[in-house]
Amino acid sequence: CNPHTMLLPVLLTCLLYAVAAQSEAPVAKWPSQFRVGFNETTKIIWTRKTTGVMWYDAATGTEVVERLDGNGDRYCGSIHPLTHTPCRHVVVNSNRYLIFPDLDECCLCCTAAQGCGILDPNWLSDAEYQGTEVKQSVSAYKFSKPGLQKNYYWTTADDAQLPVELDQVPNDLMTFHLDTFTEIPAIDPALLEIPADCHTRCPISSVCTLAANHKSDVAAAK
Repeated sequence: CNPHTMLLPVLLTCLLYAVAAQSEAPVAKWPSQFRVGFNETTKIIWTRKTTGVMWYDAATGTEVVERLDGNGDRYCGSIHPLTHTPCRHVVVNSNRYLIFPDLDECCLCCTAAQGCGILDPNWLSDAEYQGTEVKQSVSAYKFSKPGLQKNYYWTTADDAQLPVELDQVPNDLMTFHLDTFTEIPAIDPALLEIPADCHTRCPISSVCTLAANHKSDVAAAK
């Protein structure tokens, strides 16, 4: 009896199981219309912590991200670096606005053509599945998403794939509150209203200017 011949069926079985497991790996999904609360920790120069709410609607190309303290956000914080005040990102009509409700301030940050539209509904299309972990006491799929930095995204380990955590290493960790996740038919129009006196551009020293110029340079080079 040839021992090598006896081992062959075992090896083939293991290989088939490995291929089957790989083919059944979950594909990352980003919900198309939802509202969810979150905690966020950022570290640009100093570590900042805040809470907030995200509204997202891929169907209408609208998005709102509201932070109780915008100081740690790279965009809001670049406009008021010494002030701790709420800040709201509003993406509507292909424009991204920054609104500081307590300061009665608003400015146009940049446009979708400059790369400042809503988060691409297909941003996870090339994310790589990295296994299952426990997050917020629930089983969660972990995905790696290549970008300008390492990005890791966790969803509930089921068909719904609700957002659990997004880690933009090393400077932005967003933990979503699963108990606040709600599918919505559309974002409340009141949240998308832009003040009539909103400035047509944010301060030239802000990250908005850098982002807009960078995207314009890339577009011109293509």
